[in-house]
Amino acid sequence: MAQQPRPASPALNPLVQDLLAEGGGKVLVIGGFVGQTRDDHIRLYSDLTLRKYIEIAKADIVRVVETPDKPERPSIVYFKITAELKYVQEASFRADQAVAAMVSICCGCSAQSNATGIAAAQSTGGGGMPDLCEMNCLSGAANCLVQAGGPNAPSWRKLWCGFDYLMCRLGCFLGDLFPTPT
Repeated sequence: MAQQPRPASPALNPLVQDLLAEGGGKVLVIGGFVGQTRDDHIRLYSDLTLRKYIEIAKADIVRVVETPDKPERPSIVYFKITAELKYVQEASFRADQAVAAMVSICCGCSAQSNATGIAAAQSTGGGGMPDLCEMNCLSGAANCLVQAGGPNAPSWRKLWCGFDYLMCRLGCFLGDLFPTPT
């Protein structure tokens, strides 16, 4: 019986090699649109509205996978898990809009203004007092995940939803520290 030739070893994936060599296998991935840069950082926009982005130090970027022939598609950026990210969300308001938004947001953000939550808990037979601001953040995160594609959404889209949730919760925390006067 003649011996069968051994199959050739599969080629090593260059992306895997980079992720192991540069990031030690400890990397995160996020998709977005690479934009305006500083000397040592890049901006990665979440979408083409250009209102929300993170800044990542170039030294923390392990690999960028781009589709230059399709600029409307996001690039995939692999970065070190130890990277320090700066999250920025831009918004413009007229003064009267900002006041109205602050009043409506803060109605559930501080212990003083959580009377609606207390009343709801008491009218349903007790239980934990719901934090309306947290409920708002969770609802926003759920909506973000649904819009991103649900449970099968790419992990980089889920990461943007996580950033949004954390910033929302930070707003709740700051609302508790600095309640609006009544």
